[in-house]
Amino acid sequence: PDTLPNYEAKIKQFFDEHLHTDDEVRLILEGSGYFDIREKGTDRWVRIAVGAGDLIVIPRGAYHRFTTDTENFIKAVRLFQGEPVWTPFNRSETADEMDARLDYLKGFNPLFHSPSDCTGLPTKGNILST
Repeated sequence: PDTLPNYEAKIKQFFDEHLHTDDEVRLILEGSGYFDIREKGTDRWVRIAVGAGDLIVIPRGAYHRFTTDTENFIKAVRLFQGEPVWTPFNRSETADEMDARLDYLKGFNPLFHSPSDCTGLPTKGNILST
């Protein structure tokens, strides 16, 4: 199948932990892979398997990463509202203080004032942590 230009470099870039300033909405057309997102409170990775027909929304400000599975093939489209913004911001102290990140953390705790306020928050869902 056709691949992105510089496919191997892109896959490595997608695996670097990062956030976006807008929601990342992906529709998986073919193939399969994994999105990893940080669990609240523990900071452990939660792995979400995706395959053809799946739609996933990673909220703006959520640290995440992506990797293919052993088939090493996925065809997906990213959907945008408004002007497309592709910029990833790798995890750092600077990214931790971005409005998108702070808004994301506030969404889990109405008493949130700083990243340290989220320590030990309960989590929802039945996805296994890895």
